[in-house]
Amino acid sequence: MRLQTQLMLLYGVAAILVYVGSIAGIHNSVSNRFEEFARQGEERRQTDFVRLVASFLGEDAPISERLLRGAMRRYGVREARVYNPEGQLLIETRSEGTRGDGVRSESVRGNRNDRADPIKEYSASLQTEERDVGSIVFSAYVRRPGGVIEEVFMDGVNSMLIYVSILAVLLLSLISWFVSRSIARPLESASWAAARIAGGEMGARLDTLPARFGLTRSAREISALIQSFNGMADALELKERLRTRMTSDIAHELRTPVSILKAHLEGLRDGVLFMDASQLSSLLDETLRLEKIINDLRAIWELENAGRPQCTPLAIEPFMRKVAERFHPLAEEKGIRLELSFAESDLRVLADSAALYRVFDNLMQNALKYGREQGKIELDARRDGSRIQLRVTDDGPGISEEALPMVFERFYRADEARARKSGGAGLGLAIAREAVEACGGSITAANMADRTGAVFTVFLPVP
Repeated sequence: MRLQTQLMLLYGVAAILVYVGSIAGIHNSVSNRFEEFARQGEERRQTDFVRLVASFLGEDAPISERLLRGAMRRYGVREARVYNPEGQLLIETRSEGTRGDGVRSESVRGNRNDRADPIKEYSASLQTEERDVGSIVFSAYVRRPGGVIEEVFMDGVNSMLIYVSILAVLLLSLISWFVSRSIARPLESASWAAARIAGGEMGARLDTLPARFGLTRSAREISALIQSFNGMADALELKERLRTRMTSDIAHELRTPVSILKAHLEGLRDGVLFMDASQLSSLLDETLRLEKIINDLRAIWELENAGRPQCTPLAIEPFMRKVAERFHPLAEEKGIRLELSFAESDLRVLADSAALYRVFDNLMQNALKYGREQGKIELDARRDGSRIQLRVTDDGPGISEEALPMVFERFYRADEARARKSGGAGLGLAIAREAVEACGGSITAANMADRTGAVFTVFLPVP
């Protein structure tokens, strides 16, 4: 069963159950209120009848049987006996007319004897504003629960409730369909877009779907789903481009030294070239270039598949000084000064020393390669909340804005000509990122805001 159908049935059944319960409550409340209203009406009629008879006795003329019969017919009284204050019977009469509610007693008792209203006897004193004028004993029809009047009234109420219920069921069904559709359609659209991406169409996005997929963007969760899905699709598209480019770059990087080796070896075989020191040096250089590419790829594979390295507490100041000493001769050749600064003397990080040396080897090589002659390279460390921040800053040309998001990708080179000339394969920063992330840290690249130059920042956790 489709999700939309399941949601529609769920919402519909829940709404109908709530509505049925409400209707039952309304029906019960109306019935009870009608019973109470009818009871109060009977009491009021009896009180009004007694007051009317008392008013008859309060007049100077004696009570008239004609007046009493008229009052009895008006208020539904069947028999009545009126007494004076001394208890002497003044008048006794019986009425077989109407019950006082517009229904003739004979027709009620004759046509629906099983539903006829019962007769009850009452007694009351007759009083006027001046004095006690006597008493009365009378019998009157009492409306029984479920009687004719109540049946007619409740039939009307039930008919109205049935019509309202039909309209409510249709309305609730329409609302449940719209609600279920607004929830199910984005999921169906996401499934449709995911199938397109799985089929190789990396440009599929939820915000570029056909018009038949009416997405509901008002809900926060749906909006978050759209943004997350499109972000995932963007990342997959980028990864696919990088993978394609990496495959092409690997083939290109390996083809060049292999072609050179092949040409030299064929020349030696055919006697065109002679084995001398320059030829051996050229062959050795190409072999070393191949070895470096293979070693870099091997390093990335090990970092990705060997699991988390053995990260231990490492003192930052001696580590950074050792890095500076290692690259000091190379910096002197270009006239570059190495400057170190530490916000605290006892900073420590949780890292694998060998992996961290590999990271700073790559960062320092890049800084020396692109740094300005007679310039400087700064190495500093400081605390950043629960992490330690290590920075390598040069004063070179910096990194283009287009290249900044890509510098840590494999085989990516911001300057193809300079990178190939210096023998770089674009794997150094990729290795650095893998090594830092393996220790639970992160690495970023940025340009200096106040001057030229690039800054690489390594964040590592404290022990």
